[in-house]
Amino acid sequence: MKKSLVVAVALLLGISVAYAGTLSVPFFRDRVGVSDLPAGWIGIKNQTTSDIVVAIKYTRANGQDRTPAANTFLLQAQQAVSYRPVCDDSATEGPGAAVPNMTMQSGDNGNGSVTYTWVGGNGDIVGRYLEWESSSLSYVPSMYLLPNTCSAAG
Repeated sequence: MKKSLVVAVALLLGISVAYAGTLSVPFFRDRVGVSDLPAGWIGIKNQTTSDIVVAIKYTRANGQDRTPAANTFLLQAQQAVSYRPVCDDSATEGPGAAVPNMTMQSGDNGNGSVTYTWVGGNGDIVGRYLEWESSSLSYVPSMYLLPNTCSAAG
């Protein structure tokens, strides 16, 4: 009887567990001015047929929180957005301009990291990071695909 009760409770608890997907950019570099370099663009895509509310958390490279007060945005079904995490570059961001930027304080240089979380599966959102830097000869692009992980949340 006790075993049946334990199994029943475990099943009930298991059903109530939601999964939180997480996607992080461990380090980005972006500047405040539209033409300032380096310039970073983060692109994310909703791979599902449902809208997803995404929470965003920014930190400086030293770990100080730079998350804005309004830190959620809607990523519509199958929608892809690209945006600059520091610079408000609405001419190139398109729908990505709706994603909240990292807050800046005096002395901040635009370097940081960002973590996105949502209720859903591991592969629901995918992304990439693109950075433009200048050298003495030309512009130098770098691009990285963003891995994602999944953790259980109660």
